[in-house]
Amino acid sequence: MHSYAIASLDNDPLMAANSDLLVVSNQALINYVNQRLVALETGKIIRAHLLTSGTSFSTGETTYKLWVSLQGGGGGGGPASYSVGPGCAGGGGGGSWGERLFTVTPSTAYSYTIGQGGAGGVSPAATGTAGTASTFTVAETTVTAPGGAGGFLSGGGTTESCIKGGAGGVAPTNATIGGGGGPGLFGYRISGVSRSGAGGHSKFGAGAPSRNSSGTGTGHSGQLYGGGGGGADAASGQTFAGGAGANGCILYIEFT
Repeated sequence: MHSYAIASLDNDPLMAANSDLLVVSNQALINYVNQRLVALETGKIIRAHLLTSGTSFSTGETTYKLWVSLQGGGGGGGPASYSVGPGCAGGGGGGSWGERLFTVTPSTAYSYTIGQGGAGGVSPAATGTAGTASTFTVAETTVTAPGGAGGFLSGGGTTESCIKGGAGGVAPTNATIGGGGGPGLFGYRISGVSRSGAGGHSKFGAGAPSRNSSGTGTGHSGQLYGGGGGGADAASGQTFAGGAGANGCILYIEFT
């Protein structure tokens, strides 16, 4: 069993082939990686790092195994407008996630894509924008974690109404472990009171909270990484945009 544990918070990787200290940038991810180290049971750890930008990186001189965990982008929340009565849009879906352990070549560049969060919908658009997929490619195998769908638009009115949230990202491809994102919640209007839909959760990020008729406004943004954006709530004679979905990420660990 591995005795290593991640204990430090930093955005830069710590390069030390014999170190028991690894570095990533988020406490939730630290907890996740420590759990996964027990299950992986492979060679000595070289480094761990969280990728949030860029398109490629190179393995170390002694790296032969590479574990990657991908998080897709969250979908944007739907827009809402007031017309005679309040509007209450649906939340965006959370991005999906997937992981895989690869055999790799030392000192070799590998390409990846970081999924982007979808923009919140702006009326008269029918929905928020879908989040995009995170991908990681080794040789001819590409692991893909799709993004969440956008939440739906709500026009104002006085009748009871229920507005759909966006679907969570569908199951990943070429991953050994993974799952879809959480769906965005629906917005509703009843007896003149409205509440927008919250964003869907992801593996690494919470969906945005909802709004209601006493806190009308633009939808809240999804939380890093991959959370869906919240739907807008319009109860004051205005039109509001949905909240943005959060970007995805890729977490990797290199082993000898």
